[in-house]
Amino acid sequence: MKRILNERSNMSLHSQVESIISANSFAREYDDDLLVAYWERNGLELSTRQKYLLVSLSNPSSVLRARRELLQKFPRTGSVKKLPIRLGFWLKLRMKLGL
Repeated sequence: MKRILNERSNMSLHSQVESIISANSFAREYDDDLLVAYWERNGLELSTRQKYLLVSLSNPSSVLRARRELLQKFPRTGSVKKLPIRLGFWLKLRMKLGL
């Protein structure tokens, strides 16, 4: 899995999207199919149910846009420190949950 992620990180986002839409006509036509193909290409192993749930949710950009709009009402405090993502932690959690 680490090798796959390293290979993908060497490709630009534009190159990855180009590769996906050149090979997948559904991804070329539908944003949801493109997002699922991109996420799977970058290491997510999604069941059919998970794919359905992901495309049923609001687009990630819409969620982030809503948060930015609400920052006036709920300003950042600066007290929260972002921790680096630990891939090992998420893999162990995934195994524990049986995913």
